[in-house]
Amino acid sequence: MKKFFPEDITLRDGAYFLGWIGLTILIAALCWFLSGSLRSGIMINAVNRTNFYSREKINLEKLVPSKEIPANAARMGSWYTVRNSEGSKVLLFTVFAQGAFLPCMALVDRSGIVEEILPLNVHAESMLAKLPPGTVEIYKYRIEEALR
Repeated sequence: MKKFFPEDITLRDGAYFLGWIGLTILIAALCWFLSGSLRSGIMINAVNRTNFYSREKINLEKLVPSKEIPANAARMGSWYTVRNSEGSKVLLFTVFAQGAFLPCMALVDRSGIVEEILPLNVHAESMLAKLPPGTVEIYKYRIEEALR
């Protein structure tokens, strides 16, 4: 009967294995860190295309630096500035409802008040319509409190 772990594995073999795992994690982390602007650009294009097809007038411009957002608000999702709007920001986040992640966008004015929460796809739109109104209000409240 063949054993799961051969007996002739040495400490050197284990070190090689751990080295490969560490190097793989290091390369993945560098790729993730260095591709931030590319990922942000892809997200902006995808959201702007969604807004165009849903006839929304909101176009994202650029990612808001994390230094300009309070720490509690930065953990909620990705913050973007709105094109042709003085001081307005958009928070891209997900709502977890009825076992599904629903991509949403919250439009926040310069005073930190959430004007509206918009779904980013048809499934999210139908699911948000089924949620109790208090659930959406809780999300609005959490966003506004995180910005204070």
